[in-house]
Formats: sequence, C-alpha cells, structure tokens
Amino acid sequence: MALHLQEYAAESFTPAEADQANRSALQQAIVAVLADGGAWFAQQISQRIRDKIGESVDPSALQEALWALVWQGVITSDIWAPLRALTRSSSNARTSTRRSHRARRGRPVYAQPVSPRVSYNTPNLAGRWSLLQVEPLNDTERMLALAENMLDRYGIISRQAVIAENIPGGFPSMQTLCRSMEDSGRIMRGRFVEGLGGAQFAERLTIDRLRDLATQATQTRHYTPVALSANDPANVWGNLLPWPAHPATLVPTRRTGALVVVSGGKLLLYLAQGGKKMLVWQKKEELLAPEVFHALTTALRREPRLRFTLTEVNDLPVRQTPMFTLLREAGFSSSPQGLDWG
Repeated sequence: MALHLQEYAAESFTPAEADQANRSALQQAIVAVLADGGAWFAQQISQRIRDKIGESVDPSALQEALWALVWQGVITSDIWAPLRALTRSSSNARTSTRRSHRARRGRPVYAQPVSPRVSYNTPNLAGRWSLLQVEPLNDTERMLALAENMLDRYGIISRQAVIAENIPGGFPSMQTLCRSMEDSGRIMRGRFVEGLGGAQFAERLTIDRLRDLATQATQTRHYTPVALSANDPANVWGNLLPWPAHPATLVPTRRTGALVVVSGGKLLLYLAQGGKKMLVWQKKEELLAPEVFHALTTALRREPRLRFTLTEVNDLPVRQTPMFTLLREAGFSSSPQGLDWG
C-alpha cells in the first residue's frame, strides 16, 4: 500500500501494468462507471451498474472487485476508513478471485461470494470511489523525479538505496541520470558513507552537513538513543547496510513488530517480532546506558495493547544477563519465564 500527495502523484506514482483483458466483468463495469467522471459511493456504483446491465450486484462481490482495482492502482477512495478497516483485521485481506458466468441471454451474472455477507455500510466500502487521475510523465521526467525524491529521502543516492526503492531499470539507469546531473553541477559524486560503495551521489549541502556531523562526532561522546521500527526507512541495517555480525543464533530481519535502538550511528539493540528474543551489540553489556532501554520502552508504550514475555538475550536466559535489572528499571516486570511487558 502506498500513499501519494496529490500534487506530486505524477512524480511518485507508477500505475500497475494490469492486463485489462484479465479483469472480471464486474471490474470492467466499475471502471466503465467511474470513467464517466466524478466520485461515487459504493451503493451508487452498484445502482449505476444495475442501470447499465439490468443485474443487481451483491455488496460482497462489489467489495472484492473494488479492492482488486485498488491493488491494480486503478481506483481510490476519498477517506481513510477503508484503509483503516483493511489494516485492523486480517479478515479484510484480499479474497480469492471469483469469475462471473454468463446467463442464457448473454448478460453477466456475478457469482455470490462464499465469504460472509457484507452491506454497503461496511467500512471497507466507505467513502466515494473514483479513478486515479495521474498525468503520465515521460521516462526522463519520471527518472528525474525519482532521483530528486531519493535525494530528499536518503540524502545520498547509492546502489543499495536504488535496490531498496525498487527503481525501474535498477542502478544502471539511475547512475546514467546521476552522471548527467553531476556534469551539470546539480550533484556531486564521492565516497561519503563508508560501506555504500564508490558510486554515491549527493547534493553539496548534504555533503557539507555530513562533514559537520563527522566533526561533531570526534568532539561528542554522548548520543541520545532512538528506538525505531526495524522496517523504518531510517533504519539502514538490513537495507542499505548489512546487519552487524552477532554470534547469537537469532538472525535479525526487517519485520513489522521488530524494533531496533540506535545511537551515534551504531546499532545497539534488536527486539525480535513477538518480543521473545533480543540481541545486544555491546561487547561489555553491563556498560549499556539505562537510556538505551528507556528508549526501547518509550517505543513499546506507543502500542498500549502490546503484551509479550522476553525470555532470551543473546541466546541466554534474560535472568542471567546484565540487562535483566536495566530492563526492569525501564518498565518490564519480572515473571517466572523472564520479563513481561504490558
């Protein structure tokens, strides 16, 4: 699922290359209705389809067809309720595709869904639905827009960042554009960040900022730890950079629900999805500052219903590690299995 600002949608949105011939009869009917212009509530769409073909449409079938067109990047709703409903429950995931069959008179009859019946008032159908109106850009304009977006998002365009963004044409196409931007003085090429290779491109202001930060790093010894979702773009490990080596058997991954704590450009802690296991990148774990664990619990409190039991740290029972006391002081509670949260 992607969200795009309306005024910049042409630069950031790439419509899915859906095979129109493979769309169901109901999907084609919806597109035909919306192609007349305007935005319509689900019940209005159903009525307009009925007026065109003389057949009623079951709300469940309409919901499935509408969301199939959403996944294709064809339509959108004007409110947040359908998206919230989708993320609230796994029952709102995409259901299996159903085919229409032909009646004897040649009109399409839409098969009744096997999923529980829904009404037009369900949150998944809320709001007014319309076709996405995005003016197409040519290849050069689109690639330039992608490059500028990456400079805003990452500061530096690198091979790893292009791979992470799944840029069409991959790094070779982006590198060709960056070299043209370099020739015009728009950006500079160099080795600005260790570990990102030699093909790095950045604006001069970004380079100056990196130099300032490098100077400050030699003068400052204290940094405020920050906890992030493991799949947050601001977490460079497992994305732009490989995860730091660790002797434990747990392999960190960028999954929803996993958390990392970083400080001073270093990865300090990883809490696995589900909260049962933790990794700490500190040779002398007892030297970890309490602020590291307070940053973790601050992030955990953003999810008031979160409940889990931490049992292992670096493959050891949490009670046998120096982190046990620090985690209790940060807000965890002791239990027979380890440390409870929530």
